[in-house]
Amino acid sequence: MKPSRCTIAALAALGVAFYTGCRGRVASAPKTRPPVVEVAPVIQRDVPIYGE
Repeated sequence: MKPSRCTIAALAALGVAFYTGCRGRVASAPKTRPPVVEVAPVIQRDVPIYGE
């Protein structure tokens, strides 16, 4: 059984995609500082439940 033209074209396209994807080096993202966060105190209290 012979492979169809569509199968050969798809395999060729995948080969080119893998070849070009593995060839180049990707520049890493610049180092970022962690975000500044605000911490709030916790207050325990009863809150009514309106529905479930």
